[in-house]
Amino acid sequence: MAATSTSASAARRAILRIVEGQFADEGTGIRERSSTAPLYADGGDKVSDNKARALFRQGIPIHDPNAGSGSFRSVLSRLGFKGVKVADWTSSAGDWAFKVRNGLVFQTNRYPYHGFMYEFCRSNHHDEAPL
Repeated sequence: MAATSTSASAARRAILRIVEGQFADEGTGIRERSSTAPLYADGGDKVSDNKARALFRQGIPIHDPNAGSGSFRSVLSRLGFKGVKVADWTSSAGDWAFKVRNGLVFQTNRYPYHGFMYEFCRSNHHDEAPL
């Protein structure tokens, strides 16, 4: 019985994540083009997910020109963050903030280009980090 309940809860969470992403994309009008497209370091160098993860932890902004506003969970997962909590998603442009382990991540619209830039702000007390 517990296994069925656990798998049902996991299925509900997965569905909610999909709806969350679609809702975010619809709300801003900025849709994801591809969740597996290359990431780029600040300055335009194409980087692997592993290199992007390392640069990101060093404070180098990472760009995903194919990201939609609701792509934040998949992009942050690629950058090594599994536990993501929305801190602020009130901007209609998708300029949002997320609480992650050891800090905050800021998602910034790359207008006039497509996609978003992600920046990691390290904090030893992420629950006390300013929003």
